[in-house]
Amino acid sequence: MNLEKFDRKWTAEGRNLFLRMQRLLEQVQEDCGITLAQSFVLGELVRSGEMPMSALSQRLHMTKGNLSSLCNRMEKQGLVQRKRSAEDERVVYIDVTPCGRALIHHVEQEHDRFYRFRGNDTPPQLQQKVLDGLQAMDQYLHICEKQYHLFSKTGNLVKK
Repeated sequence: MNLEKFDRKWTAEGRNLFLRMQRLLEQVQEDCGITLAQSFVLGELVRSGEMPMSALSQRLHMTKGNLSSLCNRMEKQGLVQRKRSAEDERVVYIDVTPCGRALIHHVEQEHDRFYRFRGNDTPPQLQQKVLDGLQAMDQYLHICEKQYHLFSKTGNLVKK
């Protein structure tokens, strides 16, 4: 297979897999009454505890504006709470509420239940193929990242 055909095929297949995984995760979340983005926020806060909005934004790779809008909705739902720093009023801390903690716990239980259900129909040979494929994809993406950094340093990257 030539390089151009390989590139088109792997990016199309990767995009399709990503979208299918995302839709599946979103369906479980939706059935629990929460969005995927909300579950990311709650999950990170449960794992890490209260933190400044700017730190949460960085951890979730989300813009501060998007996170702020999302947290506004979540605060109205009683899932998170905000408070200003006593030392610097520009800093806003965000934390999960007991209601938010209970909801993310329920979501995690539903995910676990789904994975156990799905796992019963997945033969060990297929499970191993999936893991091998993911490891190969990780290796390939590592090569792509290294080459991209070299490419961008040489000035061959068109910047707008």
